Amino acid sequence: MTKKLTSSKRTKIRSFVANTDFQRLDDYLQKLDRSTVDIAGVPFQILDWVLSDHGLSDWTSLSAFGKFTSGAQPRLFAAILQDLQNTAPTELVAISRDADAHPMTRFEAMGWAVYCQHGAHTSKAGANAAKGADVFQFWDQDAPPADVAGAIQEWRGCSKTHHLYSDVSAAAYIREYFGASAASEFAALDHPALRSDVFRLYRLAQDGGLYCDADSYPQFAAAGFAGQEVGDTWAASMTRYPNCAAINGFMAAPAKSPFIERYLDQVLRNIKDARARGIFWLSGPGALTTLLFEKRGALDVKLLPYGALTTNYFKQFDASYKTTPKNWRVFEHNQGIGNKQGLQIALKQADHPSHKNGDGEKLRRAARHSFEVLTPRIGQDATPYKCTQEWLKNDPNRLHILQRYDAPNAKTLMLKHAARPMDEAAFSDILTAHNLAQSALETSPVAGVPKILVQDASRQSYVMEYIPGDTVLSLCREQEDHTAALKKVGAWLAAYHKGTFQEDRTFQPKFMAQHVLHLAGQLERGERNIDGKKRFIELAMQLQDHVPAASGHTTKIAAKHGDLNIHNLMIAGQKTYAMDFLGISYAPVAYDIARVLLSYVQMVGDVDQIPNGQIVPPDITQAFWSGYDFIDQDDPSVQFLQKTQILMDWNRMPRNKSLDREIRFARLKKIARRAFGSAKPDRPT
Repeated sequence: MTKKLTSSKRTKIRSFVANTDFQRLDDYLQKLDRSTVDIAGVPFQILDWVLSDHGLSDWTSLSAFGKFTSGAQPRLFAAILQDLQNTAPTELVAISRDADAHPMTRFEAMGWAVYCQHGAHTSKAGANAAKGADVFQFWDQDAPPADVAGAIQEWRGCSKTHHLYSDVSAAAYIREYFGASAASEFAALDHPALRSDVFRLYRLAQDGGLYCDADSYPQFAAAGFAGQEVGDTWAASMTRYPNCAAINGFMAAPAKSPFIERYLDQVLRNIKDARARGIFWLSGPGALTTLLFEKRGALDVKLLPYGALTTNYFKQFDASYKTTPKNWRVFEHNQGIGNKQGLQIALKQADHPSHKNGDGEKLRRAARHSFEVLTPRIGQDATPYKCTQEWLKNDPNRLHILQRYDAPNAKTLMLKHAARPMDEAAFSDILTAHNLAQSALETSPVAGVPKILVQDASRQSYVMEYIPGDTVLSLCREQEDHTAALKKVGAWLAAYHKGTFQEDRTFQPKFMAQHVLHLAGQLERGERNIDGKKRFIELAMQLQDHVPAASGHTTKIAAKHGDLNIHNLMIAGQKTYAMDFLGISYAPVAYDIARVLLSYVQMVGDVDQIPNGQIVPPDITQAFWSGYDFIDQDDPSVQFLQKTQILMDWNRMPRNKSLDREIRFARLKKIARRAFGSAKPDRPT
């Protein structure tokens, strides 16, 4: 059982941060971790403190604290530091676009990307600064409860002028400046929090000022902020937490701020097209974060770090009303309104690389047209269907889109459309491979592929059934124990290989070994270049030592998936599904085994637990082979092709210097050290 982090320990951590003594802090946190003290939230608390203390010149000095985070947070934490160092949210944007990342992790990356773009500090105003300009607040009724009324009175005391608006006075204000229709729409909103979100934007757009939630107290420098800073547009970010949403409970702006007008316009459009979204996504932090991410860098707004906000200017308290339906969270819980729909819409609105060069919108139009052409062929009217989710692949060689379509009282459908390369014959081969797998697994209780309902190779498109599940990658990122997922991966692959089995054949590793030597020769002659080429050449030579031990054994030949990785495998209940096949080819079954296991360990596996001579940890080996029963684990082709696959992945490693690529390459080199680290194999006598 973990122990609570006490206030004295937190104070000690804070002192290390204040003194930028990060080495001693790392030692102290390791000590707490060994003592089972719960420090899971501490790395982001450290980050918030540093941001609130005006930052660092070298953000990588905080890198060591990423190991104290959990789940998908190490990747997120590393990306934050990288982007703060580079003053551009490149790595965070990459996470936000990663369709295989957990949806909440993608949104968290959006929030941090927004902060990296808009984070700022105020000038230091002291407690004795003159009372500020105009502060206004909102409470739906004329008489707030006692605790809220007391907080409002404190805001009056630090303001030059103070205005408290109710539902009635807010509607009158909107009617006066924005017309009767706007006032009627405001009055029809079904919760005080939604009316508060909307009214503050109308008021800021017209007259400017400083808005503060009614369930908050001013902090020592609040008066100085109102007096000195309202010439700019301000909000804040939740930098203390992984979910670093931009928050709208504290907002300041001059009258006619372009940003406030744009935000108000977005909120009103959200409300008209609510689609079962909650207030957080319609008008609150979710809406603000999504807008800033979508338009990042184009809107003039500054975001305070959370620690600076709550220490100097504004701090919320647990008001008594928060346990009642007047709290939007309680209200939405009672209404059965969840988070999923708003999150999906926010992610859909998130930018993609292809948006910048026009490929994305052109691809979407082509995909929608294919959907409208294909669905009538299966007796479906395309008109009511809307695209609710999508995943894009955009690189120099491939431009593909996978879309989910939903319609009222109709089955959900999936569309796959490829725009690059334009090769009808190759696309036909992909369809043939998918249909072969569909036929081979038709009666399997544990393995399948999404059924293609209609296809058109000339359009490079097909519509298939929707499978409600999660990719193996996303499951492994969410869960500490990966064994159940890897057992199901093994079971799927065994069923696929059994269903497409061709023959038993003598394994001849010399051909792959010769190919690897050819690649090494190109590098030695300077015809090509890759990172780590010296070590690659050494391992290519070492691979030759494993040829005799693997030669001459009988193994099984079956259809090869072609791109089997934990992105392309999905678990739905007791059944596992695969997608994104390449054209049909037949090969030793160990090819697919090596590829999927190496993809696992490169992405999420614990490389420190890999024994010499292997590529995955023992628990994963046991789990996979408890599901895979078509060949034995000790088949010589398995060990040989695992080592070969390492070199093939190394050879294909992109040469860009993105954080994701650097992490992946570092992991691959470590896997190679383990896989090739055992003594040279005995040669057969």
